[in-house]
Amino acid sequence: MFNLVKYISIFFLVSVNCYSQNNIKILDKAGFENLISQRSNKILLLNIWATWCVPCREEFPDLIKLNDIFKDKVDIIGISVDYPDEINSKIKPFAERLKINFNLFVNGIGNDEELINLVDKDWNGAIPATFIFDIDGKLVSKIYGKQDFESFKEIITKLIK
Repeated sequence: MFNLVKYISIFFLVSVNCYSQNNIKILDKAGFENLISQRSNKILLLNIWATWCVPCREEFPDLIKLNDIFKDKVDIIGISVDYPDEINSKIKPFAERLKINFNLFVNGIGNDEELINLVDKDWNGAIPATFIFDIDGKLVSKIYGKQDFESFKEIITKLIK
């Protein structure tokens, strides 16, 4: 019975939080905690970004490429710190233009300080910021600032082994 409940919970989480180009969800604290804890034997690469952040936008083609290569072993999730009311005006057009192939959310956790404390108290809030969690939901890597494909690939490859 417990396994059935677990699988139904995972299915619900996946079905409710799935990204499509027309479906960017607002992520609250409970949703964030589920993303971290419900790993399904996959690493989580959590990228925090905004449409107004040039380095963030420049990083996205590499994240898309990473998802193409590692989608069976890594969940890539983008959390935008744009305002929730900018989903249709800014985030969706950006996602559609780049053909983003991974889940996108917009921060609905609260103010910046709440998001920072939930993700990592050592993080100063600067973006882009990428946090990588192992399959057990343990934070194993913190990456501050824009990275390139090779840097991301190297970190992920080490974690997969």
